Parts: sequence; C-alpha cells; structure tokens
Amino acid sequence: MLPKLSDQAKDSAENPQPAASEAPKGVWTNQPSQPASGAASETPSREEPETDAAGKPGDVWTNAGAPPAAAVETPGQEARSAGDERIAARQMGVDFEPEKQSFEHNFGARLPVWIGGIAFALGGLFLVKYSIDNNLLSPFVRVLLGGLLGLGLLAAGDIVRKRPNFANGRRIAQSLSGAGIAVLYLAVYAATSLYGLLSPTVGFIGMAAVTATGIMLSLRYGKPIALLGLVFGFITPALIQSDTPSALILFAYLIVLSAGAMALIRQQGWWDLALPTLAASLGWALLWIVSSFGDDMLVVSFFLIAIAGLVAFFNQGHHSKAANAWAPEFDQRTAFGYLGVGGATVAMATGVGLAGYGLTEWGLTAILAIGGIYLAYSDDRQYRLIPWISLAATSLLLFLWKENDLALYAGTLIGFAAIYAASGYALLWKADNAVPWAGLTAATSLGFYLLGYFKLHLAPASPETAVDSTFFWGGLALALAAVAIYSVRRVQEHFRAEAQKEYLLAIFAVTATAFVSFAMTVLLDEKNLPLAFAAEVLAVAWISRRAEIAVLRPVAGILAVIFAGLLAPQILLLVQLTAFSLIELKLPLQASVPLVEQPLIRLGLPALFFIGAATLLRQKADDWLVRGLEIAAIALGAVMGYYLTRHVMNVDANVLYVKAGFLERGIITNVLFLYGLFCFWAGRRFLRTAVSWSGAVLCAVALFRIGYFDLFLYNPIWSHQEVVGWPVLNALILPFGLPILWCLLTAREMAFLSKSERTEYWARFLKPVALFLAFTWVTLMIRQGFQGSFLDSFVAGDAEVYSYSVAWILFGIGLLVAGIVTKDQSLRYASLAVTLLAVGKVFLYDTAELEGLYRIFSFFGLGFSLLGLSYVYTRFVFGGKEHAGGEISSEKPSGNPS
Repeated sequence: MLPKLSDQAKDSAENPQPAASEAPKGVWTNQPSQPASGAASETPSREEPETDAAGKPGDVWTNAGAPPAAAVETPGQEARSAGDERIAARQMGVDFEPEKQSFEHNFGARLPVWIGGIAFALGGLFLVKYSIDNNLLSPFVRVLLGGLLGLGLLAAGDIVRKRPNFANGRRIAQSLSGAGIAVLYLAVYAATSLYGLLSPTVGFIGMAAVTATGIMLSLRYGKPIALLGLVFGFITPALIQSDTPSALILFAYLIVLSAGAMALIRQQGWWDLALPTLAASLGWALLWIVSSFGDDMLVVSFFLIAIAGLVAFFNQGHHSKAANAWAPEFDQRTAFGYLGVGGATVAMATGVGLAGYGLTEWGLTAILAIGGIYLAYSDDRQYRLIPWISLAATSLLLFLWKENDLALYAGTLIGFAAIYAASGYALLWKADNAVPWAGLTAATSLGFYLLGYFKLHLAPASPETAVDSTFFWGGLALALAAVAIYSVRRVQEHFRAEAQKEYLLAIFAVTATAFVSFAMTVLLDEKNLPLAFAAEVLAVAWISRRAEIAVLRPVAGILAVIFAGLLAPQILLLVQLTAFSLIELKLPLQASVPLVEQPLIRLGLPALFFIGAATLLRQKADDWLVRGLEIAAIALGAVMGYYLTRHVMNVDANVLYVKAGFLERGIITNVLFLYGLFCFWAGRRFLRTAVSWSGAVLCAVALFRIGYFDLFLYNPIWSHQEVVGWPVLNALILPFGLPILWCLLTAREMAFLSKSERTEYWARFLKPVALFLAFTWVTLMIRQGFQGSFLDSFVAGDAEVYSYSVAWILFGIGLLVAGIVTKDQSLRYASLAVTLLAVGKVFLYDTAELEGLYRIFSFFGLGFSLLGLSYVYTRFVFGGKEHAGGEISSEKPSGNPS
C-alpha cells in the first residue's frame, strides 16, 4: 500500500504558488525523463523530480518531516490526479489505493462542474436554434458566433486553469474546455451539413481538426477531454455525407485517429479508453464490409492489418514471456490485445466471405494469420489464443467456400494448413510453453484433413471434380499418423522430466490414434470397420503398457465407445430378434444382418481383442475401463455363440426371422449355461469379479429362456413342438435334464462369488429350481415314451396314467435316499412333497380314471411305497425306536439335518 500524500502536499498540488523559487522538493517538473532501461519503456513518460543539493530526488510521497509550503506550476503541468498517482505507484512497484471521496464532495464539488459544462454546450446549441427559429441572423453569422463561443469557452478554461487559487479550478477548466470542443464541433457540422457553407471535404477536415484539438487538450485537462474528442472523432464520418464515399479517405482518417488515440492511451495510461477506441475502429470496418458486400476489401484489409499492428506496437511489454504460464492473464491490456488482433481477424474473415473468396483477400488473411502466430510466439501469455482464433475463422471460411476449381481450393487449403500446422510444429521445439503449439499442430492437421475429405471427396462443389481415390485419403491419414508417432518419439527425447511432456505426449498420441481411425474408416467397408476399431483398442493398450503416456488409457476407452457406436445397428438387430422371439413382434429397426453372416470373425475377434486389451491395461490399474472391456468381451462372445448356433441349425435360411425349434432352443440354452459357468470359473481363477458376475447374468438368461420358452410359451404339452429322439435319450434332456446339473453348479459358484445375503439367497433359490426341472423332465419323459415326438395330443391311456404315479413315487424315493446320504433336509422335504403329490394323484385321479388291474396296482404300489417311506425315515433319518406310546425316540440321530 502506497502512503498517501500529506494534506499540505495535496493543497499545494491543486493550488500551486506562482513563485518558482519556492518550489519544494518532490514537485514534478516539466523536464522530460529518459528511460534508463527497457522496463521503463512500458510506462508512460513523466517529468523528472527536482533534486536537492545532494543531487538526490526529492521525496514525492511524504510521510514524515516538514511538509512543503508551496508548489509551483511550470508551463504545461497540471496538478497530479488519481490516474497520475496510479502510474507513479506502478513505477515504484507498489500498490495504489485512491483516497475515497465523501458523498458531499462528489455531489457538491464534482457533479455540478460537469452538469455546468453540459449546460454550456446545450446553451450554445439552443442559442443557434433560437436564431434559426426567429430568423435573427444569417447562417454565416450563426456559424461564426458558434465558433467564437467555442473558442471563448476554450479560452475561459485555459484562464481558469492558470489561476492557482481558483477553487476546484482543474475540474472547472475541464468542463469549460469540453463544452468548447462540443460547440466548435457543432459549428463545423452546421456549416457543412445544415447550411452548405463548407464542402464535405473541408467540413470533414474541420471536424478532424476539432478532434485533434480535443485529443491534444486532453494532455492538459485529462481523460474526459480525450474521451470527448474520441467520440466526436469516430462519429464524424457518419455525420458528413458524400455522394461518392471513398474507402481510402475514410480508413486513412480512421487509422490516423486510431494511432493517435492509442499513442495517447499508452502515454497517459488511460487503458479504459482502449477497448472503446478499438470497438469503434473495427465497427467502422465491419459496417463498411457488410454494407458494401465486400467492395474495396483491399483497402479494408490493409486497415485491419494496420490496426492489428498498432495494437501489437502500443501494447508491447505488457507481459514478459514466462515458462510454464498455462493460463493467460486477462486484464484491460490483455483484452485490448485480443480485441485488436482477434477482432481484426474476424472482420477480415467476414470480408473474405462477402468479397467472394478472392485470392487477394486470401493472401491478406494469410498475412494476418502469420502476424498472429508471430505475436503468440513473441508473447505467449499475451497473445496465446490469437492463432486459435485465426484457425477457427479460416476453417469456417474454408467450410463455407463453394469453389468449383479443385486446384484453387486444394491449394488454399494446403497453404493455410502449412501456415498453422507447420509453424506450430516448428515453434513447439523452441517455445517456452510448447503445449499450445502442439495443440495448434494437431487441431490443424485433424481439422483440415476432415475439411479436405469432406469438401473434395464427399461433398465437392462440382461432383465431377471430386478426389475419389479412397487409397489417397487413407494413405494420407496413415502418413499423418506416422508423423504424429514420430513426434511422440521426438517429444520423449527432447523434453526430459518436464511438466509439459505428458501433455505433449497426450496430444500427439491422440492425433496418431485419430488418423489411424480415419484411415480405417476410409479404407475399410462398413462391415469390417468395428473389427478394425477393436484391434486399435488392443494396439493402444499395448502401447500404453510400454510407454508412459497416461492419455492412452482414456483413448482406449473412447475407441471402445466408437466400436459400440458402430455396432449400434447390430444392437438394434438384437432388440429386433428379442422382440420377435418373445412376442413375435417384427420391428423395422434394422434390415441388414452383417454380423450374422460372419459372427466368428466380426464378434469373436473383437471379444479376443477386448480381453487382451483388458489384460494389458490391468497391469497398471484395475479400473472401470478394464471391467468394461471384460464385460463387453463376454457380451460379444455370448452373441457370437447365439448366432453360430442359429447358423448351424439353419444353414440355408436367414436367421433374422426364423423361429427356433425345440431342439435348437435347448442347444442355445445349454450354450449360455456352459458359457456362464466358464465365466464363473475364469472369474474365480483370475480373481475377476466382473467376469464372475457376467457368468451369473448369462446363467440367469438361460434360466429365463427355460421358464419363458420351454415351460410357458412353447411347452410341448400344449404347443406343437417336435421332441426328437428315443425314450429317455431325446431332446427333453436339453431344456430340462442338463440344466439340473448347470443349476447346481451355478448355485455353488454363487456361493463362491460372495458371502453376501443376496448371493446366498440366489444359491438357495437354484436348488428348488433344479428339483422342479428334474420333476418336469421325469414327467415329460413318461409322456414322450407313450406319445412319441409330439406331446400335445391331450389323450392318455391307463398305462401312461399309472406310469406317472410309479415314476413320481420312485422319484420321491430317490430324493429321500439322496437326502439321507447327503444329510440334506431340503431334499427330504422335496421327497415328501413329491410323495404327497403321488398320493393325491392316486386317490383323486387314478380312482376315477383307472380301471382293472391298473387301479389295483396303483393302490398296492402306493401302499408299499408309503410303508417303505415310513421305515426309511424311522431307521435312517431319526435313528430311533418307537416307544410304547407310539412316539419315535430321537436319541442318537443319524445326522444333523441341514
């Protein structure tokens, strides 16, 4: 915090004494200062302070000691304002905080001054109007009196300024001078536009002279006068009308005005005027371009280049180059630089488009682009984004340009690609901050390649001029990928242990991957493109394992997502097949079946690639990407197995809308079960939880197929399904026999997977499912033995009905024996349930339906079975003897029921 001026110093600064001999130390004289170093050149020049007898500068900012008694004002010097104090503080390297003025001071001393000045200007205007309304004076006299009034106000302001004891004299002088400038400006305007006393050219020169007077007087009266002069200066061209407007005269005037304004802003440090000045200059250029549809674009282009050059010249030294400066520092001067150079670039691009994309305009655009690149390299922190603004504007122009001349378009495209990509590539090895230049190189290469491919190959202005060689575009993409790969190697050698090395490697690795992807997209047909991207995932994973390039990991994920996007039609195909299988709904989502034709190559190989990529990536980190690749590989394998089975069962048919038979459905279900059990084993063997859970999902899908298709929708009991084979050894073993074993193995694997309550629930659930499948299998085998291949006749003889009772009783006995041997209480309960079902059938159904010996044998068989069941339970389950009271002793049990 910079110490404030003492009260007496402030008084002496605002009311200097006339005696020069009494000038105290610390008052700034009018002797010009010479900058001692380059650092001094970036601050406005100021007067040197007086020196004392010892030759040392006097203390301008006094904190202690006797305050100066008086101050002297030398010619051309004014009292120091808050803006001067801020500049001096910047020179001394300390912070500045202006003294806050009171409410009474602002509204009692400052505001009346400016309102009074505006009143003077309006009074002059109304005086002229009164003379016109009453026809008192001739036009010449009116203009003359207006001019004299303006000069009189300027003189009054100067008189007040020179009176040292005039209270608030500095601001009153500013107000009077501002009013004088305004009156003079209105007088010249009236003489030119209202009365025709002056020609447009003379009037234009007169207004320009008034503007110049205001800018020069601002050195004496301060920023408000400068602002007033600039406002009048920029509205002058709009007020002076001409039948033959000249772009050369207009923009010559504007460049002189802008240069003078920028010089003043730089000299005085009034950077808050910089942005309005630039906005007005560029606004005139855009207005001319749009209103004239690009006419006189050569003059406008040189004006825009000159504006950009002036901005760069007057803004130099604001920021010094600093290594590892990642974020640009935005303030008034930074915004001034970006608006000047970036705004000129955008205006130039607008003019090129409206002027018809002429070669001259393209050439001047290239000059401006090269200048922006030079500025960004010279001062990275000040102009870092300028090349990117230029690149965006040029890319948009090239995209909108409809040029029939193939050579002209290609030449322009290559020329700008060389400007941005070649310069960026050359400068990244020299710049302190190489990342923006590497990014510029990569963005230009990728963007301009896509522009060329689209404009010259896919959608040219004239189809007969298209560059229709896929080998050319594919080879070009591979060549650019090779350059990017070489850049990766060179970055590793050139940048050692630097923070930006990782970013550079990421940029060029992504660029190489993108160009390889472009090449595959161009060279390969739609059917083989997903396979190529899957192979690229594996390649990127392999490179990531060997090279320390962190970005390759997310790149592999992005490529996998692209692979999924390319498979979107096939995902719709699966939805289509599922809808048709479940409810026979034909959805017109996807008509082609490319993956169905070669599932082993187009699904199996990507699955292997993903597994390989997951294995390589897992060596560095076991994250969501690894698990996602594993799950994707398993899903691809499942779909491949489904399609392969359908191809084997339907060799000459289109599998899209071919209904699967009973045997084919059973085979598919068992394939899913076996695949799921394999995933269980692999997940347990290699400690891959995602793989194990994928196995659980596959087994669940297989169970759903049994329940929905084989037990409900296409149950051979009521659906006309052919059950091929012989008794016992037939197609029933596929949906009902083998799944018994698969369910038991799945239950065991679920118990291994986790000890959570959920997995234990599913493990317990699968045992009853297996028992139900076994009961169904036994029942349907009886039916197939008597009915043959079709079981839906709804007719059963006595032998068949009796056989069900015998089979169920034997099945119940078998469950009881298994329960006793394994000491599994659930099996014994299942045995009781089956036995009770057999008892109910014998008493409720066999009694009414069977006749003769079948009825007799049914009851005798049931009786013997129940007596044997009681004996077995007593002997082997409870292991006790019957007491006298008829109860069974449970001493010495044979085992703990579980």
